[in-house]
Amino acid sequence: MNCSDELSIDERVARAAIAALFQREPEIIHVQTLNDGLVLASYQADDRLFAYHVCLDGDRVIWRIPILLPSGEPGRWRDHPLDQRTTFRMDGNKVVVTVAESVQQTDDAPAHHDRGVFAYAGQFLQARAISGPPASEAKGRTKLP
Repeated sequence: MNCSDELSIDERVARAAIAALFQREPEIIHVQTLNDGLVLASYQADDRLFAYHVCLDGDRVIWRIPILLPSGEPGRWRDHPLDQRTTFRMDGNKVVVTVAESVQQTDDAPAHHDRGVFAYAGQFLQARAISGPPASEAKGRTKLP
């Protein structure tokens, strides 16, 4: 049985989006739908736990850090016009994620540069047409005990 068959579409999209945003292999990302409908996506790397709340708004993927230390409050949703714009589409059984970097302009309409298109099917992530700076790995880090 394919592991992705057991996941909902929201969970598959969350896994693919977090893998694309933070340049990780999707198989290390654990996903779980929470009672409020959000998907909790998490992975462990470099002796740290990284966790994100993910929600879908149409074709847009919006995420936040669930807990900011020391306040204990959730982080902000990454839906500001100057944030990266992360979108998805289904291509057969694949989830295709596009991450576009925002570039500040003098008027109120920011431009977005494509950073990459990522295709996820089962346990495979393929990056194509990657340009621009890598995503910061400093977001969402929580030290493991």
